Amino acid sequence: MAIITLPTTTGFRNASFGLDGADSLLEYFDGGVQVTAYAKALWSFSFALPKTARANLSAWYGAIVQLSSLANVFQAGPPGYTGPSSSYAGATPLVNGGSQIGATINVDGATPSTLLFRAGDFFSFSAGGYSELKMVTADITTTVSGSATVAFWPPIRIAPANNAALQITSPITQFGFREPAARIDIDLMLNGDLSIAAVERFNP
Repeated sequence: MAIITLPTTTGFRNASFGLDGADSLLEYFDGGVQVTAYAKALWSFSFALPKTARANLSAWYGAIVQLSSLANVFQAGPPGYTGPSSSYAGATPLVNGGSQIGATINVDGATPSTLLFRAGDFFSFSAGGYSELKMVTADITTTVSGSATVAFWPPIRIAPANNAALQITSPITQFGFREPAARIDIDLMLNGDLSIAAVERFNP
């Protein structure tokens, strides 16, 4: 797996970001339902560039040609996200204890008695060669010792190491193309359009 750096010469015209789960729902004729829950939950990310001169898309074309190999990925976070809505600017929280799995994580090393996250904030951590991106599901305030238990979704896939740092200002994960193709649409005025659809790539 190679990590391809996306160009920064052209910003996004629009972007879509979300979580794709795999739960299934069976609805019966009497109105009852049966839900089957699955562990799979992957972030999806799609975006389009503004119409621009073909020459300005050269670097993008070089990147997407490499990404048409499904073994390659790019790293990105939620579009427009600039950090916790709590405006937290204290010490970087660290994972407090190894072998943690599930949808909560114990952290320490943060500023004591401070609002660390609000529901809807994001963070990421590195484990097993991947960056896992999580959305916080409840407001989190640290204790007088600077520790906290953070609730989030989706659940942890690979347990981070003790004292691994949480990335809270620029959280990321890795994305790969949904299909092995690279296309840029060109009109007769030599302007180009580029749209990309990708899904979180994770190979345990």
